[in-house]
Amino acid sequence: MIKKKLFWNICTSSILTAALFLGGCSSAKTQTASVPKASSPAAAASASKETEPEADSEDNAQIPITDYSDYDISDMDRTDYYHDFQKTGGQIALVAANSSTHDKSYLENAYSGMQIYAQAAGVSYSVYGAAQSTCEEYLSVIKQAISDGASLILCAGPSFSEPVGILQSAYPDIHFLMLDGIPEDNNGKALSISSNVHCITFCEEQAGYLAGYMAVWEGYTKFGFIGAKATDSITRYGYGYLQGIDDCANALGISRQVSVNFWYADSFEPKDDIYRKAADWYQSGTDVIFSCGGSLYESVLKAANAYNGLLIGADVDQSKVSDRFLTSASKGVQTAVVIALDEYFAAGDLWPEDMAGKVFAYGADERCIELPTADASWRFQNLTEEDYMKMFTLLKSGDITVSDDTEGPPDVEIQVDFQN
Repeated sequence: MIKKKLFWNICTSSILTAALFLGGCSSAKTQTASVPKASSPAAAASASKETEPEADSEDNAQIPITDYSDYDISDMDRTDYYHDFQKTGGQIALVAANSSTHDKSYLENAYSGMQIYAQAAGVSYSVYGAAQSTCEEYLSVIKQAISDGASLILCAGPSFSEPVGILQSAYPDIHFLMLDGIPEDNNGKALSISSNVHCITFCEEQAGYLAGYMAVWEGYTKFGFIGAKATDSITRYGYGYLQGIDDCANALGISRQVSVNFWYADSFEPKDDIYRKAADWYQSGTDVIFSCGGSLYESVLKAANAYNGLLIGADVDQSKVSDRFLTSASKGVQTAVVIALDEYFAAGDLWPEDMAGKVFAYGADERCIELPTADASWRFQNLTEEDYMKMFTLLKSGDITVSDDTEGPPDVEIQVDFQN
């Protein structure tokens, strides 16, 4: 089940106070399944409920968005004064679906969240990468980490759903923190979650919505979406993106002029066929491609450089990677990991009762999804950060809702070409 969670304000947490630059996920919430239509982008940005919130209410205030782009993992490595990192045998073990956590994307944020907490708390930590993308290899990596002495396994990504489904009951004294996945059987069917497992998911549909809406509002009309695989998290990104594009196009009265190509590449890694697909789209007039999943963005970026296109990044702020990134549909992986670890160790090296066997979903209401607004990251020329903050506040307050349904694409008026 998805459980609401009311975390303490991070400023009152001793460990999180040590990481002052972090923003905070404060509660977990399931999103509803309808998207209200705005009469115009400006109207959407200034829309309110029939009963106006009081001027000094929290939801009516400007919401600060934390930017983590200046925090470099290599710097964190150099400041490991107490040698908390261990090549093997750390108390916390991050297991990843590949051998590198420095992917300038999802894994890097998962790693840095673990590192931030561990260095602040004086807990040893290690990283284990799978050599092959198979369930057997993932099982082997997790078992090796356990054999080396890990008591908490941080599983980064949906690839570990089946392995944790197998191991959660076999290792009742080992605890698992799952990011973007839940325990499943070998047919992909959800299993009951044991009390030694805690799962974190995100409302990626909200981040995708904001990216799509703002891109149309900026003036673009030809879009693409390339997702690695049709996992729930990637699909939520893509379907939210379609909803945001559609809402803004409707508000501007240009739905018939707006189109989206939509394709799953069946790979998280850069490949020639991803480059060819992106290159073909750019040459055919596509303005912006949302590249979503692992390091496949490298192939899309190569095509963007060749044919003067733009990208939208996923999971983290990718503006430092290239000026070709218009924006990034980001989620607070780093923050969520820090808070979960803090809860775990504060409870005595186990999941508290309200987290054990539960799935928490984080979104705009918890300030765990965003588009980056730091000066170096802001690439919109026709929109201001104030425009974005108005949209974000409406999303956070619930005045805008985005469907998180992944069973089928959303009902939109724009033209969408599904190419799988």
